[in-house]
Amino acid sequence: MKKLLPILGLLFSINLIAQTPTVQDCLGAIPVCQQVYSETISASGDGNYPDEVLSSNTCTAGELNSIWYTFTVNNSGDFGFLITPNSSNDDYDWVLYNITTASCGEITNNPSLVVSCNAAGGGNCDGETGATGQTNWNNQGGGCNANNPSQNSGGSPYNDLIPVVAGNTYVLMVSNWSGSTNGYSIDFGLSGDIGVLDTVLPFISSTADLPDECLDNSITVMFNEPIQCSTIEGGQFSLVGPSGPIAVDLTSDICDQMGLYDDVFVLTANPPISESGTYTLVFNPDNSENALDVCGNPAIDFDISFDISGPFFPPMINLADDTIGLCIGNVITLDATEENAENYTWSTGETTPTISVDEEATYSVTITNACGSADDDIDVAYVFGPPTVDLGNDITICEGEVLTLNAFNSLSEYAWQDGSTEASFDVTEEGTYSVDIENACGSADDEIFVEVIDRVDLQFPLATALCPGDELVLDATSEAATYEWSTGSTDPVFTIDAVGTYSVTVTTPCETVEWTTVVEGLDGDTADLLPDTLLCQDEVLNVNITIANSTYLWEDGSTEAIRNIDENGDYAVTIVAPCATYEDAFSVNYIPLIDLELGVDSFLCFNDIVLVATSGFSEYQWSNGSQDSVVIADQIGEYSVRVFNQCEEALDTITVFECERCELFVPNAFSPNFDGINDEFKTFTDCELANFDLKVFDRWGSLIFETTDPREGWDGTFEGKKMSDDVYIWYAEYTVVENLIPRPIFVKGDVSILK
Repeated sequence: MKKLLPILGLLFSINLIAQTPTVQDCLGAIPVCQQVYSETISASGDGNYPDEVLSSNTCTAGELNSIWYTFTVNNSGDFGFLITPNSSNDDYDWVLYNITTASCGEITNNPSLVVSCNAAGGGNCDGETGATGQTNWNNQGGGCNANNPSQNSGGSPYNDLIPVVAGNTYVLMVSNWSGSTNGYSIDFGLSGDIGVLDTVLPFISSTADLPDECLDNSITVMFNEPIQCSTIEGGQFSLVGPSGPIAVDLTSDICDQMGLYDDVFVLTANPPISESGTYTLVFNPDNSENALDVCGNPAIDFDISFDISGPFFPPMINLADDTIGLCIGNVITLDATEENAENYTWSTGETTPTISVDEEATYSVTITNACGSADDDIDVAYVFGPPTVDLGNDITICEGEVLTLNAFNSLSEYAWQDGSTEASFDVTEEGTYSVDIENACGSADDEIFVEVIDRVDLQFPLATALCPGDELVLDATSEAATYEWSTGSTDPVFTIDAVGTYSVTVTTPCETVEWTTVVEGLDGDTADLLPDTLLCQDEVLNVNITIANSTYLWEDGSTEAIRNIDENGDYAVTIVAPCATYEDAFSVNYIPLIDLELGVDSFLCFNDIVLVATSGFSEYQWSNGSQDSVVIADQIGEYSVRVFNQCEEALDTITVFECERCELFVPNAFSPNFDGINDEFKTFTDCELANFDLKVFDRWGSLIFETTDPREGWDGTFEGKKMSDDVYIWYAEYTVVENLIPRPIFVKGDVSILK
């Protein structure tokens, strides 16, 4: 029985009771995390929490020798299972509860928790039971064959599949009404994996049947819990003996019957164990994907050593055929030699492996060793002469016919050309066939050539069509045949160049075959080749190249005659028409939207201005008469352009002004004598100056004047004192805007103070 596991996912609110729950109680229900559970010995009693299931609230007679299972659904769907008693005469009942919002303690008095119930028994309702979908019923009481079933009477051991909801928790009580100890298996495979997985690593709990006697060549290993059949194989085990490793084959009663899980596996040495010594069985699953339990946990490594001694097999004997021939006056040897034999006893009293005989009789031998014995007998009969054989003359047969060649001679051996050794040989193909025959008195041989006439195979069309100038050649050539065409021709090949109905009769030694074909005429087809195409935005090009009885292959693999094109690209198509093949290629271009922008008004300075109106697939009309996409503005004035194509047009205008140049005048001398004439040193300009900065230095580099106001001048003083007549250095920085473009300027010079 599956080891006890604490119930998972159950919601309960009852007070804790001192009793420990078992698998016979709702609180100790076995989590479903494997497809099949096998109970080799059925439990008896009803656990430490008796009377959880009452006959008054369910279709069952109550909780009788119960075992409980629980699962929480991962995905909504149909839940199903099958209970198979180990004895087909046992009667099991069951009831499924939904305890998602209830406790185990509520099951007794709350019949609304019942989801599905079956207590059918007796008659043909014993044995298997469960929710398999074989009926449409969810509630069936005792008895059998009621129609329709109810909570008090049963109609079938099978209920409908049970709809379940993701996240809900269910418990299943299986009741053994018969009270038998034979046990059962329960298979949840109808509903997939909806269980709560455990995390305990499985392991080999014991071994049995270690080889220790004759014919003992296998080892039984038992895991503590079922292992997934698809994850365990013989290659995960090795058997190391005195001569090195021996491979083992793995079998399982359940796995071999397409079951998904088993905990008992039989390992068989391959080749069989054949020498005495110490052997070690090693289990090494190697990675986490091998030897998994029902919840996906990998098994733990294992090894065990044991000693065995031989012999290992009983003797075997075969004195060849039941009857062998003896040519009168000769002696033959009967050989019973067996590597594994220890003693020989012949019916003649001899005890050697071989004996020589020269008389017609039945001879027998018994051979023995420590593992057992074996015997055989053989009839020795006289042969009165060498064999004879006559396969007959060379022959012709028809395709599909079987010719049996018979070379039978009593007490003889046969060797045909292909190595077969039967007395007869079936021939279906053309070729040379031979046989060698031998008996105790001699040998004989013969051969024959068999010709096979193939069946007539006329692969002509029932109807066809010819293009102008074409011919249709019909080849009726067949082996060993004569021909008669409807035109009177007797040739095997016939050429047709006109419409009409034609027939031929082909006759061979095996059959007569007739065939008729109708030939019609076709007109020559033409295909309109497609031009390169310009499209406006959002337009779709509809292409229709339909020609009757034609096939089409486009560059993208499509094969339709009609195609809607809405993308730029190069397109190609091949048309195979009845009378011609056409190929065409064309391009499709979408005219881009006109994006016309001549820019802002500009100034004609040192270089001419280039005005660009380029737009794909368009024409141009400038105010100066030019039709180019680009014009050169070399004169001041206004320039305009109209850009147009089949989809739209656009206008734009730009004005070209005379070039602007800003000049700054700075004097090189002034006379600060306060006579009102040239009393200050300052800059003069008609332009607006920005970022202005004027500095004046004496000859020793000292800053004696600075201003950021272009209108302010230097009066020839420093710190209130008049400066001497001398030459002074000045620097000026400023920014002017010319032709709408800012230009920073730095200038320097000197200025003299004069009296």
